[in-house]
Amino acid sequence: MLRAWWNYWVAIGLMALSVPLPGLVARSETVPLRRPIAEFSVESGEWRGHDAYLSERAREVLGRPDILLRDYVDPQGNALGLYVAYFGKQERGELSHSPQNCLPGAGWQPLEKARVRYPLGPGTDALINEIVFEKAGRRQLVFYWFQERGRIVASEYWVKWYLIWDAITRHRTDGALIRIAAPIVDSEAATRERCLAFMRQVLPQVNDFLPS
Repeated sequence: MLRAWWNYWVAIGLMALSVPLPGLVARSETVPLRRPIAEFSVESGEWRGHDAYLSERAREVLGRPDILLRDYVDPQGNALGLYVAYFGKQERGELSHSPQNCLPGAGWQPLEKARVRYPLGPGTDALINEIVFEKAGRRQLVFYWFQERGRIVASEYWVKWYLIWDAITRHRTDGALIRIAAPIVDSEAATRERCLAFMRQVLPQVNDFLPS
């Protein structure tokens, strides 16, 4: 009950603060990536990747961010996908899209949801989202979080709060959505361990591209 009331008041606060947001965003700076996302390595440890196709229509729906969409395979044939969408300036129609909204639209239904704390690298211990999706008898494990202006954030509520706060105090609204997804073909536990190992390995590389 306490959590429900907390979410209610957070939502009310966001609604009140969002009234001047268009003007604040208009005055915000567009912050570029440190390096073009196309330079992201196709090799990460034992994983080898190749870029996945994303149509122009899909880019328009997403708001045309800088996108990395890549499928990786290890020597044992295990596969996973890395998706990074970066906006130099987030405004109406150009905001990070949660997988909880996008994947159900493609027919994937959430079976299990959790917000979990994982060590993603040296000194990086953060809450991220973990969801198991199912479609036509197939399952996939998805981890995702928002990485915005030096923060790792799991909650969509807090993402919006920080967006407003940083627009006011820092004149910045840049941010990224990071998603790692893998099909569950052996066991959920084994898939989770592979994803976490890949996360810890690839996150420092992602940080080299994102502004702090």
